[in-house]
Amino acid sequence: MFDSARKRTTAGLALGLLLFMGALLLPAQDLESVPIARHELSKDVSVYQVGLTGVFSNMTAVRTSEGVVVFDAQMFPQLAKRVRALIEKDFGGKIACLINTHGALDHTGGNVVFEDVPIYGHQNVKTELTPPTDRPRPPMPSPEEMKKMLEERAKRNEEAKKSYRGDMREFEESDRIMEWARRSFDPANPPKPVIPTTLIGDRYTLRLGGKTFEMSHNTPSYSESDIITYIPEEKTLVIGDIFNSGRLPSIFPLQPTDLGSWEKLFSGYIAKDTTVEHFIGTHGAGTITAAEIREQFGYLKKLVEEVGNLKASGKTAAEIQSLIPLAQFPFLKTYNPYFYGTGFSIHNANIESLWNHIK
Repeated sequence: MFDSARKRTTAGLALGLLLFMGALLLPAQDLESVPIARHELSKDVSVYQVGLTGVFSNMTAVRTSEGVVVFDAQMFPQLAKRVRALIEKDFGGKIACLINTHGALDHTGGNVVFEDVPIYGHQNVKTELTPPTDRPRPPMPSPEEMKKMLEERAKRNEEAKKSYRGDMREFEESDRIMEWARRSFDPANPPKPVIPTTLIGDRYTLRLGGKTFEMSHNTPSYSESDIITYIPEEKTLVIGDIFNSGRLPSIFPLQPTDLGSWEKLFSGYIAKDTTVEHFIGTHGAGTITAAEIREQFGYLKKLVEEVGNLKASGKTAAEIQSLIPLAQFPFLKTYNPYFYGTGFSIHNANIESLWNHIK
């Protein structure tokens, strides 16, 4: 969930690393208090929502006659272990495999809990989880720098709360993770990531126990490793972090986004006559509608057009951010413009990303 914000600046990278790796060291007894709710979409498909809001990523379980296919593995191994136990109890069967919807650490940190089964993910997941060897690890902030960063974050959050349209409890859950990260992270001994055992390309079809899992890679969108998975027997599409209900879609900042290819991939699934009944995002309760996804595509297409025109006229990214307020998109009036529990503006970040890549 935090990967888009994490990649914006060197300071953001260091803070994101602190958040993710530190959170992996949360004491088990404290994680036992985090609530987990099961949302049953059909007799064979359930979403397991971790936490009270969308701050934590969720996990989805799909039953087959050969075991349960699980999507994503949380940020924390302790929580992934708890969800796995619930899945095995609820479905009364073994885990067949794990599918990572993308490589963000809040979806792969618990891969270690599934090392006994095959793990599937896009080939770019390996790159995202493998520390670079050609350059030194970014230095962690000093205590003074960390104090200043946390103070600035708190100030941004307080300002964001004035126009925040999400669940205000997201700030509490986000702050709780940050505090444990600050107190617990050991930069000299970070946990070793678990890479998927099967790395896929543009397309991969897994047939297992009477179910079909059609995995497709999306153009760089939320990340470079996003895949969507269609399960025709369940009329279900698992879409990862690309789209989530009530939250603006985020454009990947490090690579140009081919929105045409992105839209083409989704077109058949989100058409007005679609046969897909369940669209599952990977935060909160997870479900989103085809109409909401079409709405979000409308926002992205309009944004690409307007940023392109304004950049061509000589406007800077900062100028464009003031010229294209989110209020210009009245159909998004209920959408939260901020990242879960933070003052990070997804809308402004999208403008900056497009400005950097539009020629």
